[in-house]
Amino acid sequence: MNKENEILSRKLEREREARQQAESLLEEKSLMLYESNKKLIRLNKLLENVIELRTKKLSEREHEYFAIVESIADIICKVNLQGEITFANQIASEIFKGKRMELLGRSIWDFVPKIYKQRAFLFFAKQFVHRNRNAYLEIPIMPFLGEELWVRVNIQFTEERCMGCELRSCFNLDHTNKKEVLFTCDFKEIIIVAHDITDKKKVENEIEQNLKQQGFLSEILAKYNSLQIFDTINQEVIEMVGKYMDISRIYIYKNISDHYLDKIYEWKEDSIQAHANQINYENVNTIKKIVDENQVVIASEQSEYPMDLKDIIVTNQHQATILLPIQIWQGTKGIIGFDICNRKYEWTSGELKFLRSIVNIISTAFLRNETQINLKKAKRKAEEASKIKSDFLADISHEIRTSLNVVLGLSEWLNTNVSDKEHKNYLHTILTNGRTMLNQVNDILGLPKTESGNVEDAYEVMQVHQVLRQLEQKFHTRLHEKQIEFISQIHSSVPEYILMDEVCFYRMLFSLISNSINNIINGTIRLEVKALHTSDPMIVHLLLSYTDTRFIDSKMNQNSENNLFGKSSEGMLPMLEELTQKLNGKLDVKVERENGIEISIKLCNVPIGNVIESEDKVSKEQDFILEPCKILIVDDFPFNIMVLKRIIDFDNVIFYEAESGQVALDLLAVEKPDLIFTDIRMPGMSGFEVVEKIREREELNNVPVVAFTASSLPEEIAQIKDNFDYYLHKPVSRKEVFYVLRKFLPVTLIS
Repeated sequence: MNKENEILSRKLEREREARQQAESLLEEKSLMLYESNKKLIRLNKLLENVIELRTKKLSEREHEYFAIVESIADIICKVNLQGEITFANQIASEIFKGKRMELLGRSIWDFVPKIYKQRAFLFFAKQFVHRNRNAYLEIPIMPFLGEELWVRVNIQFTEERCMGCELRSCFNLDHTNKKEVLFTCDFKEIIIVAHDITDKKKVENEIEQNLKQQGFLSEILAKYNSLQIFDTINQEVIEMVGKYMDISRIYIYKNISDHYLDKIYEWKEDSIQAHANQINYENVNTIKKIVDENQVVIASEQSEYPMDLKDIIVTNQHQATILLPIQIWQGTKGIIGFDICNRKYEWTSGELKFLRSIVNIISTAFLRNETQINLKKAKRKAEEASKIKSDFLADISHEIRTSLNVVLGLSEWLNTNVSDKEHKNYLHTILTNGRTMLNQVNDILGLPKTESGNVEDAYEVMQVHQVLRQLEQKFHTRLHEKQIEFISQIHSSVPEYILMDEVCFYRMLFSLISNSINNIINGTIRLEVKALHTSDPMIVHLLLSYTDTRFIDSKMNQNSENNLFGKSSEGMLPMLEELTQKLNGKLDVKVERENGIEISIKLCNVPIGNVIESEDKVSKEQDFILEPCKILIVDDFPFNIMVLKRIIDFDNVIFYEAESGQVALDLLAVEKPDLIFTDIRMPGMSGFEVVEKIREREELNNVPVVAFTASSLPEEIAQIKDNFDYYLHKPVSRKEVFYVLRKFLPVTLIS
């Protein structure tokens, strides 16, 4: 019993201890729960504060966002999956020219022109597939009122999970919005931002239009630069303009009198009547102002025309018209009209400017055509005058050269056949002055100085003192008349004989002395000649010092190079320089205005000649003997034939003479010469016709024909070169004739 009580007592004790522990633990946990609850209350309050703060900030940001959206200058709107507008900012209502409530619920496609809807829908689809794609679409939109506007569109999707959507069936919908969404989707909206680029598009269109117009103007210019007949070009140009501008009729009138305009060009559409052929504008002040004062008439319909044009308008079925002045020819004006006959039309300032450009091109073409016509007339007159001058010069040249040929030819023959020294000096003077005269004739007639076929230069044995004596004799009378003293001095260093172009040397000194005489009053001319020896004992440098004392007109331009040598000396310096250079020399001119001029001439590398060369020159030229041959000479001037025979003068030569081309051909029918000399200008048959007939005969094809001509005209010389084997200029020299003989005939050289 006691044992059971003890067991029971221990059990109760354990239960009491367990209860105490449970109560203690409960108390501890209750305290912890209390503390946790207090913390939770504090956290809830803190969270409420954060949420409230964030809500407030979000609300503020939403207000800021909407303020920005409302204040931005671009269209901003939201659309749902069906394309209905769920939001639009203020600027959208202003651009669409309607109230904001009128936009809400409307389909965005209602404002897109039909031809652009497919393009816009594809753009939306690409934006959906390529998220964050920085792309824009430029399309026109049609507002509630007013003209078409252009916008640049960008779209943004508000649902990020659209990226993971495998259906993407929303973009399988037709953009006409006739189908319903048949799948479950909580897709909300698309944000559309559109920037108004209407002004930009206008500028781009204007630039594009300008480029097209520039291209068209270039086509017109190219047409005028073509080789077509001018009237044909004009007709084609106004047709091009009419079709390009969609104009019914274009016409050009020329002012033919004070009151009448004549139509000179017109193009019209087939259904449009032709404009009047003539307009009497005696009582039409508007046309007078167009013609005389360059005014413009522009009308979009008949009611806008000036009253004095009403009759013309009704008669010619005008509706919209532009009338512009045009310059037809120098001093002749007219008008050009552009009509639209089948409708009213509001002309733009750009079109008016464009038509003005076209009129300027046409007017310039008229003036250029007139200039070309005048130039052709002037060219024809100039060619006629030039031909008359050329014929005159050819005749004068022929006559003078023919006479000189006899004088110089016989003088040269006499010079080779006389032995008296005094007679030789006289003949040398004749030859030198004759050659100088020939060069002066060439200068006066403007003929080339280069003679034909010369294979040797003009350098011959010359005595300086003899040339100076000839010049002194030449100017003796003039020097005496003007009381001018001529002093010449030849230094002992100057060789007795030198090789020199005597004609050129003579002309150089002749020009200087003649010029001085023209400008000196009671003065002095001094000419001094020296020689400088070189390392080559047969070569010297010739120094000429020329001075004069002269009177110079004080009114003469002191700075003019042309007046360095006096009033009548224009071109003197260039001529002296040319002659000096031809003689391998240098010219130095010093001018003292009060005392006269001083000229230094240095002729370089002058070969020294000798008396043997002077006396035996003829024998050196004739270093051959002709073998037996026949020579035909054809010339209507008998003395020319005589000169050639005297120059050739070989014992075993048989000469045939013919005074005309026909006589020569008759002679050639029975005789075959070895060489033929023929004149060019002969009565009846010319030398060209003679050589043509000779070439036609097979048996004469190998006979050389040499032209013997007095002509120096370039075109005639060119023709001679093409038709003859060789040619000689009258007057001819012995060495030129001998060159021809050696070139075409068999010879035996003399050792």
